[in-house]
Order: sequence, then C-alpha cells, then structure tokens
Amino acid sequence: MNQTDVELIRPELVSNKIIAYTVGMRPLTRKEFIREINLAREEGRQGNVISDEDLQKEIDTW
Repeated sequence: MNQTDVELIRPELVSNKIIAYTVGMRPLTRKEFIREINLAREEGRQGNVISDEDLQKEIDTW
C-alpha cells in the first residue's frame, strides 16, 4: 500500500501532515495552509495590499 492508497482510505491519517512552512518556519498542515491562502485572498479583496513601489520604499528604510 502506498501513500496515495492510505490517503484515499483514511484521509484523517495524513490530515496532520506538514505540507508547508511560514516565513517564520512555523509548520502548516494542509488545512492550515488553505486557511492562510483564504485569509490572504480576503485581505486582497478588502484592499489591504501594498504596491511594489511602496514596499521598496519601506525596505529602503530598514
């Protein structure tokens, strides 16, 4: 039985599997990763973004 078979039969066995890390190296499960993506999309829809020019200006002050 390979990993794909296990995922199909018992998805809960891999639900806590780490699939990504934040910039701060916090591990994320698939569920957490999708939640982070959805939060980022919502922030974009609400206009909570910064232009690349403004970001560069901010970086230049570091």
